[in-house]
Amino acid sequence: MLLYGLANISCHPKGNSQYRAPILNDTLIKTDPTHPSFKQTVKYTDALTKKKFVRVTAKQIINPKKLPLSFDLYWIAGNQTLFLGSVVPFPSDNPGTFIIAIGGRLTSDGELELRLVLPDEWTREDKVEVSFKRLELE
Repeated sequence: MLLYGLANISCHPKGNSQYRAPILNDTLIKTDPTHPSFKQTVKYTDALTKKKFVRVTAKQIINPKKLPLSFDLYWIAGNQTLFLGSVVPFPSDNPGTFIIAIGGRLTSDGELELRLVLPDEWTREDKVEVSFKRLELE
């Protein structure tokens, strides 16, 4: 089940951008080393506490050198940040769908933030780009 119409995204290059744009179910959100994360606003409802998973769908991964990538998911509510989990595509250029267990931990208005984690061996010359569908609560 989706929380349709309740989400906004925010792309944050290194956490500094204040850009926000509404997203629809078919919108792809691009992350790369310049814009390594995005946020999706979630409004509290009684049904929110019953959600057990966040579905993360990587529709396209451009990673010619097949550098190891991971994606970390955080819940941000007020001034608190809670790490929810991490997923890793394998092979590292293989798009797919992942679920992260949340087990009723979303208990207020807040934001889900998905962060692209690059390996230490990444350099500015290495092309890495990942396009995601909007995050889904199930």
